[in-house]
Amino acid sequence: HHLGIRTTRALSLVVSDGPGGDTSTRPWYSEGSQRELPSWDDPRLAQYSDAQKRQILSKLRVQARDNPDIMIEEPCAITCRVSPSFVRVGHLDLFARRATKTVKEEGWKKVYDTTTPEWEALEKLIWHAAYREFPKTAYEPYKDKDDIGSAAKALLEGSMEGIADMVAGWIRVGFTQGNFNADNALVGGRTMDYGPFGFIDEYHPLYAKWTGSGEHFGFLNQPQAGFTNFAVMVESVLPVITAHCGHDEASKFKGQLMGEGSEIFQSKIDEVFRAKMGFHPTDDAADELWADLEPIFRESRVD
Repeated sequence: HHLGIRTTRALSLVVSDGPGGDTSTRPWYSEGSQRELPSWDDPRLAQYSDAQKRQILSKLRVQARDNPDIMIEEPCAITCRVSPSFVRVGHLDLFARRATKTVKEEGWKKVYDTTTPEWEALEKLIWHAAYREFPKTAYEPYKDKDDIGSAAKALLEGSMEGIADMVAGWIRVGFTQGNFNADNALVGGRTMDYGPFGFIDEYHPLYAKWTGSGEHFGFLNQPQAGFTNFAVMVESVLPVITAHCGHDEASKFKGQLMGEGSEIFQSKIDEVFRAKMGFHPTDDAADELWADLEPIFRESRVD
């Protein structure tokens, strides 16, 4: 939040009173419980490239500790996350799958049964997301007219900007979300999840805080992951636009939106690196310089 990136906030509901207050015990690690790591020049790593060595050592650091072997006593706290909305891309994906499971094909067109409880639930979720995330642009102009087709379009446009801004902010401050799938993507473009997130310790385009992140959730792949989540959201909301606006209009809107989204996600990342190098965010003359600097950053393992 204080770094200028939209995020959910932590709220402490109950905290132990000072010394002598309630405490809890939990497993922890004793001194000397961490296993010795190989060095950069270890012969066992000789067959690997520098980039592969860096990934191997990073994973080994995470795995270096044995299982917790002692119990420690700490003060107690109960916390929760707060946000204007916790509607996730995964929610829309799930509701859309339920609502379209009986879709019929008429030539190249899809015909949806809009009378089912599942379809009603999908439309209610879209209205709820529009109200909670983009009330001025996606809810208030259309709710009284019951124009959910236009509301759904505005919801997607707002989400596109929000998610693109968020992942560009992550790159700006060196943040890795770690598991950026549709279940961990809020439709409004707001950081959420309890882990395995963190800030990069040294620059690498595929840096991640979690050994299970894979390359697809690596540091500089986060914008593509964000765009993939946005594409899932488009596919989830598009049936409602199709049902209310017609196949031709929905297809045209999808093509324009995805093309615009691809450009926006990339341009926001470009602006981050231009500004970091001291250029104006719109000065594309910096792009060639970044292309030359990035391999040097990678090899030097710069912080």
